[in-house]
Amino acid sequence: MKAPLVIDASAALHITLADDPTPGLDRYELLAPALFLSERTSALAAAAFRAAIPETAVLQAFDRVEALAVRIVDTDRVHRRAALELARSLGWANTYDAEYVILAKAMGSAILTTDERLRRGAAHLVEMLDPQALA
Repeated sequence: MKAPLVIDASAALHITLADDPTPGLDRYELLAPALFLSERTSALAAAAFRAAIPETAVLQAFDRVEALAVRIVDTDRVHRRAALELARSLGWANTYDAEYVILAKAMGSAILTTDERLRRGAAHLVEMLDPQALA
């Protein structure tokens, strides 16, 4: 059985845009809250807007990020309320990152992320892993 690992949109984009496959990723069952689906597409659009990826590669990158095997975990009212409470306690303006933290805590998992703000804000609550650290 694979170990659970919560992945956020920043890590998903990093993995799919990398030239080389992320070693060690196959040891994990990747999990994410439902908002991950929109966030990864939004992160891709932002990268294209900033010209971080060539315009000709955007649709190919979209197909690769969509193909990444991530199990979406349906969250309920209790989960969303916990995310709201966590965001407020940490002084965050929204609950997006808090949803990943609450899911990771519930699953006994670390969070795979390249988001430095998330790392700084929640590393004291759950373990944060960088995709390059999986090797």
